[in-house]
Formats: sequence, C-alpha cells, structure tokens
Amino acid sequence: MFTGCFTALVTPFLDNSKLDLVSLERLIQFQLGAKVSGFVACGSTGEAATLTDAEYTEVIRSVKKIASTKPVIAGVNSSSTVRAVELALLAKDAGADAILLVTPPYNKPPQAGIIEHFRAVKKATALPIVAYNIPGRAALAISTSTLVMLATEGTIEAIKDSTGNLDMQLDTMGALHLSQQNQISMLAGDDSFVTALLALGARGVISAVANIVPKEFVQMTNPSDLEKSKNMQFELLPLIRLAFIETNPIPLKYMLKRKGIITSDTVRLPLVGLSEESRKTIDVYFEKLGFV
Repeated sequence: MFTGCFTALVTPFLDNSKLDLVSLERLIQFQLGAKVSGFVACGSTGEAATLTDAEYTEVIRSVKKIASTKPVIAGVNSSSTVRAVELALLAKDAGADAILLVTPPYNKPPQAGIIEHFRAVKKATALPIVAYNIPGRAALAISTSTLVMLATEGTIEAIKDSTGNLDMQLDTMGALHLSQQNQISMLAGDDSFVTALLALGARGVISAVANIVPKEFVQMTNPSDLEKSKNMQFELLPLIRLAFIETNPIPLKYMLKRKGIITSDTVRLPLVGLSEESRKTIDVYFEKLGFV
C-alpha cells in the first residue's frame, strides 16, 4: 500500500470557514488525473487540529468516496492516547484504509510511552499504521530502536520521516535493513528530501506540495529513474521553498486558490491568511514560470 506519491490534502474552507466539499472534490480529481498513489486526509496540512469530530469524519468519508480504490490514510494526532484511539476509530468508521499516527505532542512521553501509544491505536483499530516522525511539531523524535521494535512486532507498516535529519534517516533505514524489516516502507515527509531518501531505499513520499504539482511529484517518486527524480527535485526546489515560506498550509492554500482549484484560501485560527509580502513573492514566481 505504501509506495509512491501520497498527497497530504489541504482541507478547503469557504470564506465563512465552513467545509468546502466542492473544492475538496475538485482537488482530489486533480490529483487522480496525475495518478497519485493515494491520499492523507486530516493531517497537519489538512488543519485537522481545527476540525470538529463531525468535520473530521465528513472529510475522511468524502475523500474515500471520491478516491474510490486509492488508499486513504487518516491523520491521528493527540497528546492523549485515549483521544487518539477515539479519532482512529472515527477514521476507521469513515472508511480510512490506514492511520498516520503522530508522536503525542506537548507532553513529551519517553520512548516506552510512545510504544504503548502506538500499540493502543493498533489494538483498537487493527488498521495499518504509518508512524509519523516529526520532532519539529511533536517536540521529540521516535528513536531508531523504537521504530525497529514497532516494525518487528507488526505495530507499524510504514514510516513518514519528517525529521530533516539525514543521519537519523540513515540510522533508521540501516537498522530496518539489518533487522530484516525491509517490508517496512520509508516515506519521505519533507518534500526536499524525496530523491535523497529514494536513493537510500525509501518507497515514496507523503507530500504537501503535491497538492500543487501532483504530476511532477509522481514522476519524482519513481525509484527506477533516480536521474529524472534528481532533476525534478532540483527543478521543484524553489516551489517547495515557497510552499513553506509561512506555516503550512497557508501558502499552499493561496497557491491552490490562485490556480483555481479551491475557491478560498481561508485557514482557521490560530493560523491566519498569507501576508501581502509573501503573496507578492509567490505571484512573481508563478507568473515567471507560467504555473497558472
């Protein structure tokens, strides 16, 4: 299941901040036309922390209905294990095929606590779990030894690595290889690391910027043509940098609105709209390359 380009979908809102399911369908159809491998719904790019339980369920159900046979991975992020289990069960009931489970943020559990957190969600849902290693948002990383343990016992089936730390990525992939856990899919979690991790044996990416250029990210995640992947990585690097010029998904939503894929670039508090300076920077880049 966990191979290729998975788009971490934004959650479109109308100007009044209500869900915009029409724009969501248009966005998904754009992705399907590019032949992405699947979707992540209600992740950090999808502003899941601002969604009610009803909205969370509605988004996942809508994505699964439109995506049809494509796998849909639901983001689950909570500092409480009980709450994480509740969200995972909501996602399962809504049709999610797998869970993208974030290390509990804020309370900074020890590695033993992380292990029990993942085991609890697995036991409750039996869904495949992608371990989301993102210390920049979660305040701590999942250690290599913890990932190997979770992989060996069958609690996780893939890893989304957003550590931005090549040494840690090398350690993890090397340890998985040496422990004969090669069935575990490593997925790049940073759009600027795709080719580098593919060269080390990663199997794909969970990408935010694929919202804008899905066809190019599908081409970039072909491990059989690393030269083409490298060229595409360098070509897209300026766009990737712009997509994170402010907190994700603020710039992405502006880009998607500018391309006419979503109706509004509204984000929910505590995020705010893109600054005028950043708008001008993106406008100049888009006009220069003819992205619209």
